[in-house]
Amino acid sequence: MTPAHATSCTAITARPTSWSETAVLDFEEARIDHPIAELARSTVLLGTRFHDWGPVGPPTREAFRAGYEAVRPLTAAESAWWRPLILWWSLLFVPEGEDPTGWRAAVLAQIDDR
Repeated sequence: MTPAHATSCTAITARPTSWSETAVLDFEEARIDHPIAELARSTVLLGTRFHDWGPVGPPTREAFRAGYEAVRPLTAAESAWWRPLILWWSLLFVPEGEDPTGWRAAVLAQIDDR
């Protein structure tokens, strides 16, 4: 196994038998949490890197949740935590001062949606 270095992740590549067998493990973000907390966090962070580090809209969040629930439906308790956790994770990204990526507006829209 040969370790490779990247800015925010540790990559380990096994000697592949074909080029399709490669893995990248990001230990910086490794964590253990309740499934609904992980789902909400992943949903909020879903588009950040590929959306100018800004929030994704409700249709994207709902599509991500629907895909998850196609494999593992949420319990009633988890469903009750969905919106508060999405709001919580979104609030963490609202910057002080200027907000060029729109986190503040996204949070206010979530609050108005209630």
